[in-house]
Amino acid sequence: MKKYIYGHTNFDNAFEVDNYPWGFRLKTKVRYWIETSDKSNGGQRFCKCTLNPKTGAWCAPKKGTYNILSNMYLDENNYVQYDAISLYHCEEETLNKYIENHKDHLGEYEIKKLKFFKARNEVMKHVKVEFDSVSFDETEEGRKTRKENSDRTKNIIWNAVINKAKSIDI
Repeated sequence: MKKYIYGHTNFDNAFEVDNYPWGFRLKTKVRYWIETSDKSNGGQRFCKCTLNPKTGAWCAPKKGTYNILSNMYLDENNYVQYDAISLYHCEEETLNKYIENHKDHLGEYEIKKLKFFKARNEVMKHVKVEFDSVSFDETEEGRKTRKENSDRTKNIIWNAVINKAKSIDI
């Protein structure tokens, strides 16, 4: 059974565990947290940092890959683990389960992301993608027209997602 742990968002308020193994004989402390970056290439990621028992200095943090949403939990052995929703696995069922499991602990960032991806899923149900072959001897004007059409279509979809996200309740 997973026991979720919340509120550990940086090194200073990290979830700290004593008696963490260092090599074969030594024991030390380790800190875990979920880091959030609202940049376009950001998200949430699992971070871990150990205390060097020989020097008493904290080592450089090990930071995972950004996902859309991440949560830490204690597993059945009381080890810290994490769950994540990635860009490629954010189906409606996954998002609804996330909301159900964490509804009392959703922050502004999580709500914003959930609304956006629920809106994206809804809008994309109505998008049909077709591929067209392109000739290698296509003119510069033809490439420019194709790019303009592509950009216009992306903007229509993007605006539809943004507008839909405003109407979604979490």
